[in-house]
Amino acid sequence: MAEKRSKRHHYIPQGLQKYFTDENGQVWFSELGHSGRFTEPEPRNTKSVFQEKDYYTVLQGGKLSDVVERRHFGPIDDFLGIFLKECIPLLSVGKVPRLERGTEKDLISVVFSMLKRNPNFVERSIIPDGEEEIGRQYFQDILDEIKPTDQIDPAEIEELRKQAEDRYQLRKFGRDIRVRGQLETSPRVDAELENFHVRFGSSKTKASFILPGCALHRVGNREKNGFRNPKMEVWMPISPKHVLILLRDPQRNFVGVNEIQYEKVREVNLFGMRNSSQLASHSKSLLQSVINPR
Repeated sequence: MAEKRSKRHHYIPQGLQKYFTDENGQVWFSELGHSGRFTEPEPRNTKSVFQEKDYYTVLQGGKLSDVVERRHFGPIDDFLGIFLKECIPLLSVGKVPRLERGTEKDLISVVFSMLKRNPNFVERSIIPDGEEEIGRQYFQDILDEIKPTDQIDPAEIEELRKQAEDRYQLRKFGRDIRVRGQLETSPRVDAELENFHVRFGSSKTKASFILPGCALHRVGNREKNGFRNPKMEVWMPISPKHVLILLRDPQRNFVGVNEIQYEKVREVNLFGMRNSSQLASHSKSLLQSVINPR
């Protein structure tokens, strides 16, 4: 029997979500509504949030396939889940997880991959015109390249024209192009990642991190937050009290568990709110304070 194709794909792994659950094993969840405001937080299970139908579905042999979800993002999510299971108990007692450089480099790649998984980032940076428009341009390019002298069956050309007018087909092909684009890496970025190291921070105050759909907060430290800025840092909350930090630290100045002040926690939370359409937290009141800042 053929394996059933998965259709619900998480862009925030459940292995990360579980550390933001309450005593009932659920997260308090809010999403951006049509009014432009976040909805009142409600309890949800981690299976139902930070996911979209067919988000990573591609075409393989002309058929819909979940191969990217199973063979690419599945192993990434498993790696992150195993790491967090070992890491967070250590951080909770003030110990620093020890990472071999190979494991550290894999973790850095996984964290940076979270950036391109965020639907809000995808809409702004990868497909600002939408999947349907990408599919339309794909078919148009094919039709434009056909010359009168080409020996192509007219029936095939007519079929292409029909597909170019079918919105479902346009979205299907556009999504395939978008997903494969998300998998591509940049040699320049890969080279820059070699200079980053993993560090950790903990909030010792009452302040706690939320879990935003964007997952990451890029910090420029009073400069632009691009790779060319040597002070650029990437922060990823991994529990309400702990954050994973990527930065260039050649002098090893931040090797311990760094104490994160209330103001910084608040900054990270508000950034997440402004750059995500979905938010979660272990605390209803904390999430309310973020989506309704005074």
